[in-house]
Amino acid sequence: GMMNLGFLTTFLSDPLISGFTTGSAIHVFFSQIKVAFGVKVKRYSGPFRIILSCKDFFPNIYKTNLVTLLATVVAVIVLIIIREGINNRKWFKKTFRGVPVPGELILIIVGTLLSHHFSLQEDYAVEVVGNIPTGFPAFSVSFVQYLPDVIGE
Repeated sequence: GMMNLGFLTTFLSDPLISGFTTGSAIHVFFSQIKVAFGVKVKRYSGPFRIILSCKDFFPNIYKTNLVTLLATVVAVIVLIIIREGINNRKWFKKTFRGVPVPGELILIIVGTLLSHHFSLQEDYAVEVVGNIPTGFPAFSVSFVQYLPDVIGE
């Protein structure tokens, strides 16, 4: 993207691209499943971290936070409805000149308001991001301490 190397994909076979895309989708799915179910498992890094996370997740699936799971299911359904039911309709594209409804942004705003109004974190143990600091952190050259974590990836 940033280095304008997209042209290199023309030299890669369709099965390779398809396999990479499928592998990426599986990786994202299994890395997010514990969050979607609200189950706390140990964090792993390095090779086989997805397999190790799944090994910890599935025996603990009975600890699912139903409010978190319901919020996840509703969010996915809303995003599908906005993308397939609204943004892809010809009348919508014609009326709004192809500008799509920002479903993700709307979902974040509504989810934040509902989470605050219904005290989902306090009353139902739904994990939230919390306070996000403004501005940029002070410049430092202490990246060396993070090298073992990055190299393991």
